[in-house]
Amino acid sequence: MAVSIKEIARMCGVSEGTVDRALNNRTGIKEETKKRILETAEKMNYRPNHLAKALATGHTKTIGVVCFNIIDSFFSSLIEVIENTAKEQGYFIILILTKSKKAKELEAIKYLAERKVDGLILFPAVKGTTYANMLKKLDIPIVTIYNRISDDFIHIDTDCASIMSEAVSFIHSKGYDTVAYLDIDLRGDIPKDRNVYSFGERRKGYIRGAEECGLTQIIFDGFDKDRILEYIADTPGKKALLCAYDTFAVRVLGLCRQHGYKVPSDIGLMGYNNMDVLDDIYPRLYSVDCNIRMTGRIAFCSLLAQIRGQKDVGDSKIECNISYGESL
Repeated sequence: MAVSIKEIARMCGVSEGTVDRALNNRTGIKEETKKRILETAEKMNYRPNHLAKALATGHTKTIGVVCFNIIDSFFSSLIEVIENTAKEQGYFIILILTKSKKAKELEAIKYLAERKVDGLILFPAVKGTTYANMLKKLDIPIVTIYNRISDDFIHIDTDCASIMSEAVSFIHSKGYDTVAYLDIDLRGDIPKDRNVYSFGERRKGYIRGAEECGLTQIIFDGFDKDRILEYIADTPGKKALLCAYDTFAVRVLGLCRQHGYKVPSDIGLMGYNNMDVLDDIYPRLYSVDCNIRMTGRIAFCSLLAQIRGQKDVGDSKIECNISYGESL
């Protein structure tokens, strides 16, 4: 059976309050008494009752993290930063992966809320008024990363539109006559409640950058091999392809190798997210570095501020930059 504070107090001849102060490293207790209590607790194999403590304090010292997947190293690296930052503050995370499925995301949030997590960090794949109202009714501090749900929730991300516009200008400054954009398929087959906010902002940035540079806008919706190869083969002048995320850029690099095209002599190439794996790929791809470490730390710290009752917590746009490579 579990050893209680009451039993330790009886063994040491002190009050339960004195034992509590010793076990929780509080003041108001002599050092020799504290040492005796801690030694007794260790001999009796005392384990704190976290559930009872949570009921007493209203805090479980856990936060829930709901994410699409960790196959993409961008997400796995970001979650690792969140977890490390949480541990520094005495918190643990419960991670649930949703595969970007609405039902799985709703199930995950319900599960975490029922287990009284102190807050939620969401990488939402769902959007809409009904969804936002459901989250508000939970009355749990929430921070969103990557995709925004609404202004009701703190949002942490890079300024996707601005950095993508800057990326177009950067590529153009290197003498490229044409800069095409390879995006996910944002046409009508995406469910209305699917959250693609971040990709939408990136596309806006590409369009704005192309307009400011006087470039013809060429957008590929989805990884269409034939159209990409046609673009490489038939487009006159110096041409480049800017990708909505690094995985697309890596796939384009592989496609070029299969068909005898060279990067950057036949086509310039740039990605987004600056995944660690790019360091092991030749040529090293240019990419937008989203400052994962800063993003993860600010996400948790913003959540913690809400948990502690701070009222003036706002959105954060993380500074990012272009990571240099050999693909332009």
